[in-house]
Amino acid sequence: MTITVRPATKRDIDAIQRVARSSWQASHAPLVGTEASPSFFEQEYDKARIRAKVTNDAGQFEVAVDEDGVVGFAAAAPLNQSPLTFGLSWLYVHPDHWSEGIGQRLHTTVQRAIEQRGGERLRLGVLAENERAIRFYEHAGYTHHGDYYDDRIEARGYLYVKELTR
Repeated sequence: MTITVRPATKRDIDAIQRVARSSWQASHAPLVGTEASPSFFEQEYDKARIRAKVTNDAGQFEVAVDEDGVVGFAAAAPLNQSPLTFGLSWLYVHPDHWSEGIGQRLHTTVQRAIEQRGGERLRLGVLAENERAIRFYEHAGYTHHGDYYDDRIEARGYLYVKELTR
């Protein structure tokens, strides 16, 4: 199976939503419960929000595609309070493709693009109980920079930051 990483387009929105739903259900629903998941998912991954991220020229939105379509995606954009800091808001891979290196390829592609734009750091939030994601981000060079509480899903999270080398 050949995986290609490329910029996301508006034509990818439905597929991005499908991958987000599958990945969210597999990785987050067991942590926050099935009651919080549907309403949060509908807000966080509605088509208008995805479209806004895909068409945001200041951000970076990549998809991983195989012969059947989109299997993963990653999105980052400059944070308002510090335009040299980019928030990695989404990095998801369909559960059928976990542990194939797709997340790492997506992350590397987004990181390189941000470095080329002059970005100095990446910042993200991860659920405190999402040990799989925490291992991934720590392996990618992120360090823990604080804790937060997400009222929308009533869950604790960790803030992670990665300083970039340009």
